[in-house]
Amino acid sequence: MEVYLNFLRREAKGVTSKLILTAVAAGLFNALSIALVIKAASAVAAQEPEFKYFVLIVITLVGFFATKRHVLDRTSLIVEGILARVRLRLAEKIQRTNLEVLERIGQSPLYTAVSTHTETISDGFMTLVNAATAAFIVGFASLYVISLSVTAFVLTALMLAWLVFFYVLQKRGASENYKKCAKLEDEYFEGFNDLLTGFKELKMNSRKSAEFFETKLVRLSAETQDIKIKTLQAFNKCALIGQGSVFILVASALFILPVITPDDLSKIPAIIAVILFIFGPISEIVSSIPYISRAAVSIQVVDNLESQLDGFLIAKPIEGSALPELGEAFESIVCNQVLFSYSTEAGEAPFSIGPLDFTLRAGEVVFIIGGNGSGKSTFLKVLTGLYPHKSGEFTVNGHLLGPLQITAYRNLFSPIFSDYHLFDKLYGVDSVDDAEAEELIIQMGLSEKTQIIRREISNRKLSTGQRKRLALAVAILEDKPIFLFDEWAADQDPEFRRYFYEKILPELVADGKTVIAATHDDRYFHVANRVLKLEYGKFVPWASPPAGG
Repeated sequence: MEVYLNFLRREAKGVTSKLILTAVAAGLFNALSIALVIKAASAVAAQEPEFKYFVLIVITLVGFFATKRHVLDRTSLIVEGILARVRLRLAEKIQRTNLEVLERIGQSPLYTAVSTHTETISDGFMTLVNAATAAFIVGFASLYVISLSVTAFVLTALMLAWLVFFYVLQKRGASENYKKCAKLEDEYFEGFNDLLTGFKELKMNSRKSAEFFETKLVRLSAETQDIKIKTLQAFNKCALIGQGSVFILVASALFILPVITPDDLSKIPAIIAVILFIFGPISEIVSSIPYISRAAVSIQVVDNLESQLDGFLIAKPIEGSALPELGEAFESIVCNQVLFSYSTEAGEAPFSIGPLDFTLRAGEVVFIIGGNGSGKSTFLKVLTGLYPHKSGEFTVNGHLLGPLQITAYRNLFSPIFSDYHLFDKLYGVDSVDDAEAEELIIQMGLSEKTQIIRREISNRKLSTGQRKRLALAVAILEDKPIFLFDEWAADQDPEFRRYFYEKILPELVADGKTVIAATHDDRYFHVANRVLKLEYGKFVPWASPPAGG
């Protein structure tokens, strides 16, 4: 509960003293209504019905419905505000962190945080508000009991204390179980993502598909289900004990109270009526505990993720910031003894590239070659600032690149990585000449497949090679000084591959652009001004093969 209350203090900005007082008033009106009903029933039993009780009951019921509706409506606004703030804050922190951090955390925990866990927190908040109102009702009803009989109040207080003690014991185990469930659900989401992204591979191998389904998805689903069932069964036991306690309390009022305090004999019907009345609110409080427990675990999950992201946030760029040293045009990037490393599988030595010395000059075409695992893609991510280098330095146009300039530095590049993503429109581009966009689409051989009109892409459901051509058209329209390609031509047919190297790249250079590309296409190495070879994360000497070799 402490976790949840701290979260509410931090996030629920709309929870004011007025809202709390309204919730208290709702509980008071409800308790007053039952007190008035008991009074009216006593008057009728004495054949002395009074119309004032009817009027007062109507007033208290109207007051209850008005205050409860205000609390629920206001709470709905607060809950949606919390949901929006948490999701946007997570998205903003993801936006401000590094690729290396996201790869370390993984996609599954982030997806479940902004979907499952935020919804769980939201549901828990609504449940907590209803439970709080119910608690006020129980409290005021208990005060009414004390006005009838101190002994009955003591019995009621002992029963409530016993229930609270029992629920606290159950909640400890439930919290641990919900933490296990949260971890298992992350793993299940990761497995489900594997099912979608690896659909073709699974479809082509029935044994592989069957084993994956049984040992991954079915196992995780069964383990999660088992833990949830055990946890819910524990809370079911709580609910039954709560109900049983109420009946024990009623029995005590009927058979024990007359023995202890014979003077309260005439008040027993009223006491039993109140006890039976608070049965509903107590059941509501009991039923809220699993939701609140799950929400507390979800809060911890979200807070832990935010803490992980907080440790690697990049400083926000100043509004209108740029690289003032660049002036009007890009001239050069120099990597001086740049080193990057990151851990691979547990127990393995960290993979690293460098220290590297590298210079990229304006108007050049530079090819980076090397075998798989040589570090080409990693180098390109370090060069573009997606991976933060561990040591060494970058200079741009002869000026040292500082951390506050990294955002502006990245804006120099139009990259198409091997795992690129196509958005539905050209975000970040103020305007696009539709005629120029149409010409590019034709040039890429996509005029029958898609269009770019007013920055909107009409169709992204294309083959891999077509998607890369569309990505190239988008990159050209973004009009950055440096183009970066990571095995771009690998999925193109021979004709368009030749067109890319011998037509598009020279046109980019003629337009004042700079190109750096990771490639295996030795047939077109002559297009580059320089070819650099990487082996095990280091540049090694490379000589071009003799003509015809």
